[in-house]
Amino acid sequence: MIRKREKGMAWKPLILLFFLRSSCAHFVISTDPSPVKTRPGSDMLLKCLLTPDKPPVNPAFLAFAWKHKEEKVVEFQREVKIFRPGVQVFTGDFKNGNLSLLLPSITMDDEGDYSCTVTYNRSVEKKNISLQIEVPPEITVHDTVVPKDTLSVIKCSIQGFYPQNITVQWLRDGNIINGSTLSPLQKNEDNTFSVDSDYVFMPTSRDSSSTYSCRVSHSALQQPIQKDIRLQLGAAPEVIVNDQLVVKDAPSVLHCSVQRFYPENITILWLQDGKVLNGSFISQLQMNPDNTFSVEAYFIFTPSCSDVSSTFSCQVFHIALRDPLQKNFRLMFANAEIPAWKVTLVMLLMLTPLMMIIGLEWHNCRKGTVPLAEERRKGKI
Repeated sequence: MIRKREKGMAWKPLILLFFLRSSCAHFVISTDPSPVKTRPGSDMLLKCLLTPDKPPVNPAFLAFAWKHKEEKVVEFQREVKIFRPGVQVFTGDFKNGNLSLLLPSITMDDEGDYSCTVTYNRSVEKKNISLQIEVPPEITVHDTVVPKDTLSVIKCSIQGFYPQNITVQWLRDGNIINGSTLSPLQKNEDNTFSVDSDYVFMPTSRDSSSTYSCRVSHSALQQPIQKDIRLQLGAAPEVIVNDQLVVKDAPSVLHCSVQRFYPENITILWLQDGKVLNGSFISQLQMNPDNTFSVEAYFIFTPSCSDVSSTFSCQVFHIALRDPLQKNFRLMFANAEIPAWKVTLVMLLMLTPLMMIIGLEWHNCRKGTVPLAEERRKGKI
């Protein structure tokens, strides 16, 4: 009799466990493979789909919560509670098991780990999703004209990328070359990053037919992108200017010689104490035997006593120069110690080419070539 009672009691825990298991609904939670990637400004749907063993889902037995970095975003238990403005869940679709979270207009602050925790009929399941934000880089290349046989730099600017890890390579005719440098990362206002890559080298004549390339690899790119640079060998100008002999209260000419530059486009400015002077003239371009160019620049004005303490400058802009080239000089006033005939001779020598330029300009204007004359008056070739 006792043994029969013991056997009956041994079956009771198993029967109780059976009823407990049968009273708990079994279900599966599915999400997209982690990480999920998106770009700033886009809407992002984080999927959390409930599939019970006996559909449809009964919301009366359902509770779930979305968290971002352990902070509540949305919570549901008989009613929806929103903790982050703008996010959405699909209340009318809960019965179909759609517990997904919609994040509108993604920003960098939305990046990180999310969790979807679901309780259904006393069973609990949790899924984690990592949201990664990516922004592809843009490339800009500079300095396509470099001076021959002079230490030069070609630059590649990589802008607006996220995350910050990036690889930059330089190539010459498709072959990777070493020796480039990366500037420190700069963080932009939109939390993306920018960086510059420089390649320093000594261009030779064989570089005129070579193609240099800046190649960039980044996680937001399906494949590397690159920009090609077709180098043009240039020659930086030489500027020759001396202290100028002038006559007080009489028309005088300032002279600046700019020599041996390539290509031919050049801008020449006259300055007095750093301020640009208008009304300069330049001669016609002269081609030298080595295919470089030279030009003469003139400025006519009437000096006064106040100009004695001024610093005058001839400033040259050219694509083979990284910075403008400027030569400063002072005025020398003719006085009693200098014979008048010497002053007159110097003035005639300086004025003769200028008068030839003015005559040529007048002739061109008569022939209708006014635009060229205007360009020369601006100091540009």
